[in-house]
Amino acid sequence: MTALDAGAFDHLESRYQAVLFDLDGVLVDSQGAENIALVGLAARLGHHLTETEAHQHFNGRRLAESVGILGDLTGRPVPPDAIEYLRTTAAELLDSSLTVVPHVTSVLQKCRMPRYIVSNSPLDMIRDRLERTALNTYFDHEHFSAYDIGIWKPDPGLYVHAAKHVGVPAGDLVAIEDSEVGLRSAAGAGIDVLWFAAADSPAIVGLPHSVRLQRFSSMLDLVGRI
Repeated sequence: MTALDAGAFDHLESRYQAVLFDLDGVLVDSQGAENIALVGLAARLGHHLTETEAHQHFNGRRLAESVGILGDLTGRPVPPDAIEYLRTTAAELLDSSLTVVPHVTSVLQKCRMPRYIVSNSPLDMIRDRLERTALNTYFDHEHFSAYDIGIWKPDPGLYVHAAKHVGVPAGDLVAIEDSEVGLRSAAGAGIDVLWFAAADSPAIVGLPHSVRLQRFSSMLDLVGRI
């Protein structure tokens, strides 16, 4: 995968026809609550797991997959109510802590391209989190949930589905992702990726060379440029 040319942030709106946003970790800060819930579930299984380790193992993954990974990590069977426990615990935490990722509102206010959401979260959760943070006013088009088609990131199928329904060739789309699973999903579908990650995040290898990748660490980098 090649990096975008220097100064490419100044030309995004002329290169692409639409932008596809991930939800959790890109628009709203909800991944932390899910990680805390996973840490709690690990404790129930007698395993010590830090929030940093939870982020490394589970960021961007659907809950069912995370539960399976946690079972492998602990070497113990997970309880049958694991997914419900995680959703309930995370929802309780988010009742008072769901926030918008800093500067996202400014990005959306100045965004000149059509905007869509492509997420591993259920559709009702996407709508709820957008409404609770007032971001729903910036998204007039349909949302694409993995639960609606039974295909989850990192499978490229979710982004392939989104591109087909948006009606824009993959090469004319750009995705904004914060997780490796999301990045691999978009890149696998032939879609360029703006990777929202800390500057010292480990490089992601094994991605298609034909797809452009640009890492950025602050949403301020995108204000007025998409």
